[in-house]
Amino acid sequence: MPEKKRFHKRQTRKKPAWQLEIANERIDILFSQADVEFNNNRPDLSNRYVEIARKIGMKYNTPLTKHKRLFCKKCGHYLKPGANARIRLDSEKKTIRMTCLDCGNLTRFGYSKRNQT
Repeated sequence: MPEKKRFHKRQTRKKPAWQLEIANERIDILFSQADVEFNNNRPDLSNRYVEIARKIGMKYNTPLTKHKRLFCKKCGHYLKPGANARIRLDSEKKTIRMTCLDCGNLTRFGYSKRNQT
């Protein structure tokens, strides 16, 4: 019987800490610039900044945890509540519903009441 070929998992190295730190700084700068440009009536430029920030995050494998609610997962546009995003609270399901008014995508985030003593 012929011997089966075994595939080995490709070994990857983690990026050095200094590179990850620089990548996170650049992502923060790009999202702050996206906010400034959106306020200056340049949504196309702010969408481009978000696209660049997401590419940096993918290249260096860093999550965009601080900024995950600032862009649409479907179309990649920068979201500004009241301008191109609608936010609603669903108290029964304890969720925040964010609707992108550019593409119509609906994103839900959970929330819970804090114990207030």
